[in-house]
Amino acid sequence: MTSCNAQFQISRISSLSASKFVCLTTCIFFLATAFVSISSYADIFEARQLLSFADSLFSEEDYKNAIHEYKRYLFLYPDSPIAAEVQFRIATCYRNAGDFNAAISAYQSINGYQSMPKVQLKIAESYIFQEKYPKAVELLKQFVKEYPNHKLAPRAKFLIGASYMELKNWKLSSQLFRRVLDEYPQSTFVTVSGNLARSITRADNLPSRSPFLSGLMSTIVPGSGQMYSSRFSDGLYALMVITTTTAGTIYYLYQERYKIAIPLGIVSAIFYAGNIYGGIQAAKIFNDQQESQFLNELRMQIRQADVF
Repeated sequence: MTSCNAQFQISRISSLSASKFVCLTTCIFFLATAFVSISSYADIFEARQLLSFADSLFSEEDYKNAIHEYKRYLFLYPDSPIAAEVQFRIATCYRNAGDFNAAISAYQSINGYQSMPKVQLKIAESYIFQEKYPKAVELLKQFVKEYPNHKLAPRAKFLIGASYMELKNWKLSSQLFRRVLDEYPQSTFVTVSGNLARSITRADNLPSRSPFLSGLMSTIVPGSGQMYSSRFSDGLYALMVITTTTAGTIYYLYQERYKIAIPLGIVSAIFYAGNIYGGIQAAKIFNDQQESQFLNELRMQIRQADVF
């Protein structure tokens, strides 16, 4: 009897110990799960705080510090589902800060950027800001070819026209603006494209001077080519210097004072040749100024349209 009681007590103690063990194990499991969940939520909260802080710096146009915080976010959370978007914001910071080379590199660092229309267009725009218009045109044409029906296609085609405009290729520029009108009649670029296409028709009637004629005039009458190209002070200066040195050369030749006449004649010849070159350049400068003034008027139309 005593032996049976002892066995019963041992069995009872063993049963209680097993129950306590199961209970303790269960408690530890739930505590560990809760700790992991809390840690996970804490990481999410911290990530959101960091991103929010970076965004606030971006809004305040503090791009240098915004870039630092965005990069810190990517360092701490490299597998974040919004990592590509954060990298895009870094590139935009560089772009807004005027560092276009860094912006292009940052855009190209986005994983799979080749298949992202928005990123490809931003890269092309960065080349436009750098005034690398041929490269921008190349990328924009590729964009339109790959995404003809994309919502950004009207913008891309408009930018091609604007790039040709900057290159002073008036014919191609006008053609592109008219294609925006025909192909994307519902886009926000229709009005400004129509205005620019009409304005560019005036390019053929811009005041111009013939470099050949200007050079010929300066050959016949020193300084007249410069005056023809509206550079009156340069023309008068050339006329006075060449007339004076030529007259002096002739005078000293008649006096047989060759030591003075020869050097003076050389000086006169140099000024005469420079006068012809100056006449040619004066016409080119005149034409360039007229085109630049016309280009500034077209740029003003784009700024006033506020389509960017």
